Order: sequence, then structure tokens, then C-alpha cells
Amino acid sequence: MSELTTQTESFLAYVKAMMSVAPALCSLVCMLFILILMHDFRNSTERLLRLLAIVFFLIISILWFALFILDHAPPAHSLPDAPPDATRIVRIALSVVAFGTPAVVLILRYMHWMRLKRLGSKNILEKSTLRLLPIFAAAMIALLGGGIVLTFFVSGEIWDIVMLVIISLQQIWLARHIILRHHLNSEAFKLQPIVWNKKNDSNDPTDGYDNSDELTRRKIEEYFTLKRPYLDPGFKMPDLAEAMGVNRSEISAFVNHSFGMNFKGYVNRWRLAEYERLMALPSNELKNPYKVLLMAGFSDSRHFHRVVGQEQKQEQKHEQKQEQSTKQSEAYDGQ
Repeated sequence: MSELTTQTESFLAYVKAMMSVAPALCSLVCMLFILILMHDFRNSTERLLRLLAIVFFLIISILWFALFILDHAPPAHSLPDAPPDATRIVRIALSVVAFGTPAVVLILRYMHWMRLKRLGSKNILEKSTLRLLPIFAAAMIALLGGGIVLTFFVSGEIWDIVMLVIISLQQIWLARHIILRHHLNSEAFKLQPIVWNKKNDSNDPTDGYDNSDELTRRKIEEYFTLKRPYLDPGFKMPDLAEAMGVNRSEISAFVNHSFGMNFKGYVNRWRLAEYERLMALPSNELKNPYKVLLMAGFSDSRHFHRVVGQEQKQEQKHEQKQEQSTKQSEAYDGQ
């Protein structure tokens, strides 16, 4: 019986230890993934943002390991100068870093976008996305307050379990977001680009534009090249129909038939091409890619990532059809 009790106590001690070690290792793994990709970020601003994320993960890991040492170090090896409530101080510090830092960042970003909105800038978030920033900030503040309050009213084991789940999920979500954003930004440059028409050097933006009543592929391409309506995130099919002098049904059918894609797909391809062009400019080397994608006409990063994902699927389907066609041709030739 005593042996069983000893084994149970050892198992519980192991579980308790893992409650501090597991989230620390989770943060280190997330940090490692981002660190591996550091050299491949497209500009210095993007690298700086990722470096700050790495520092954030590292501090979280250090605090979890400090909590583990304070909770599990033998008396002979405990820190001699540590105050009696040192573990509570570390838990409060962990709450402040894990939840206070994101809250401050979200509030600052919200204030920045609101300032741009007051100035009338077009490179701002959609209203629906802009409203989410204070909601996320409020959630982080609530978690911060809850983390601090719980240190005074619940046992250390309960606090560790609750924060283990919340902080680990936060770290995994943040790392996934960074890696996914990096992947899609890189994949955008592998898509088949639109063949751009040469712009007219005349001071008159309408010079060389086909003003005939006939709806042609060339007329639409010239309109997109010279007027660049895709830079407006709110550009819709009725706007193009009005510019072309036809109704909505006619322009929809013509775009589908002439370009092999729907209206949204066609407009988004021009935005992707503009994004690639802007990112290649030396003047944009220090700009955050997020600002560049807004300049290219995307409403926000979700819009950009969704378009890139859709384009990847379309190209994969096209490649599969080509492979099937090649195999069928080879089989036919073999007969």
C-alpha cells in the first residue's frame, strides 16, 4: 500500500512539474519555428516584428521555467534571496507579459488606424475588422485581471492548469498566424502574374483609352491598366458595368467567357500583381507588407490570404488538368 502511495505521489509530482515545463517548451518550440524563418522575411520591418514576437515567446518561457524552479527546487538548492511570495510575483509577471503586452499592442494599433481614418486615408482596415481590435484588447485585459486575481484566491496548482491552457493556446495561435502569413506572402510571388499592358506616358490619363461602345477584352484591360480601379477595395461589378456602358449581367458573362474567371477573381488578380509590383520597389523595402497589401487594394490581411489561397487552388487544378492531358496524349501516342 505504501509503495502504491509513493508511486501516486511521484506521478502527481510529475504532473505538477509538467504544468510549468509544458507551456515553457511550447513557447520555445513556437519561437524556434519563427526563428528558422527569420532570414526569409521580405523586409526589415517584417523581420523586426518577428524578432519582437521571438522576444515575447522567450520571456514567457523564462517566466514558466522560473515558476518551475521556485515550485520544485529542493530546499538546499532554493534561491536564498527569494521572497516568501516569489511564486505569486512570477505568476503576476507572467499574466502581465502574456496578456498585458498584446492588450497594449492592440490598443496602439487601434489608435493608429483611427488616426488614419480621421485623416481620410484609404489604407485602413475594414470597419468590421477595425471593431475587432478593441474587442480583442478587452479580452486580453480581462484575462490579465483574471490572472492576477486568481493568484490571491486559488491554489497555485489551479492557476497553473488554467494558465497552461490559455497561454499555450495563445502562443500556438500567434505562431500559426505568423507562419501562415509568411507562407502566403511568399506564395503570392509564385502565382502566375498578369501580363501588364504598357502604360501611356501622356499626361492625359484617358489618352489611348478605347472609348468605343463595343465591349472587348482589350477595352477592359486598358481600363484596368490606365484607371486602376482595383486599388479601391470597394470596387464592384456595377462600377465596371457603368464604366463599360453595359448592364451587370452582360459584364459578368463577358468577364467569365473572356478571362476564364469571375469578376472578383479577375479584380483580385490585378491586386495580386500590384502587390508584387509594390513589394519589388526599393522604396517599399522598409514598409510593412500589411500596408503594402492595403495599397494594392486589399481590404485587410484576411482578404489577401483568402485570395492567395484561392489562386493556389486554381493553379493546382490547372496543373492537374495539364498532367492528365499529357498522360492521355502519351497513352494515345503509345497505341
